[in-house]
Amino acid sequence: MKQVFQFENHRFILSLMLILLIQLIGYTMYIDANGSAIGKTLWLNVKLHDQVAYGIDFYLALFSIPMIILGFFKKSPWPFFLCFAWLGMLSTLTWFQGGSFSAPYSVFAHANRYLLPACLAYWAMSKNSSQETINGIYHILSLSMAIVFITHGIEALNKNPMFIDYTLRFFRNYSPFWLEESHATYFLIAVGVQDILLALALMLKPNKWVLAYMAFWGFWTALLRTVYSPDYGLSSTLLRTANGGVPLVLCLQHFGLFGFPKAPQNSFLRILSKKSKH
Repeated sequence: MKQVFQFENHRFILSLMLILLIQLIGYTMYIDANGSAIGKTLWLNVKLHDQVAYGIDFYLALFSIPMIILGFFKKSPWPFFLCFAWLGMLSTLTWFQGGSFSAPYSVFAHANRYLLPACLAYWAMSKNSSQETINGIYHILSLSMAIVFITHGIEALNKNPMFIDYTLRFFRNYSPFWLEESHATYFLIAVGVQDILLALALMLKPNKWVLAYMAFWGFWTALLRTVYSPDYGLSSTLLRTANGGVPLVLCLQHFGLFGFPKAPQNSFLRILSKKSKH
């Protein structure tokens, strides 16, 4: 008999599933309002009518939500693989289409977004949530977190204009400090160094406090989209849920709040070095 999802001892997976759902809701809201690189490619490069192109774009996002819910309860990997392919294509086409400062970084900056359904596909392919399965997911997500933070750190060091705008809007409107643009640039350089150091720390040794800070910073930088644009920024915040949600789940795993199984002690780099010696 085919195995279906059972709630016992699956709080780790359930938390990741919730993060993915919120992310997909954010994508659906964002694409409904703005479209995405998929619709743009279908219109500009495939020459579909604009309404057809953006209709396909929207319904791909909308149908992804019931698709992964079905895959979750049926414990089938294929809906998650399709979601991984769709999100990966979104990031790749964002890079291909260009048009913004962040576009060249998109494949790496969005690593959390498309590797999350890939990890859930790996879970669905496993016979049970064994220690080995959870450890594999933990290390993949740790690697994706490191990639995301390093990429955003490089963007900050390169003075992404949007990051400067977010910084100025927050300090001028929500703090007692009035920052000049030059001060915001120096602040951004410090943030870039911080992001890269956090990523390196995570890769060298799993640490619950590093993950806790990464969770706070991931949620905060996502929330800045709504702070910057209260009327239109919510979808941009929601689709970045994984940036704070993934390190939060990994952190809670270290604290043992999921009950079974606990987080691994070896870092991804240490595992690679051991395998290379053999």
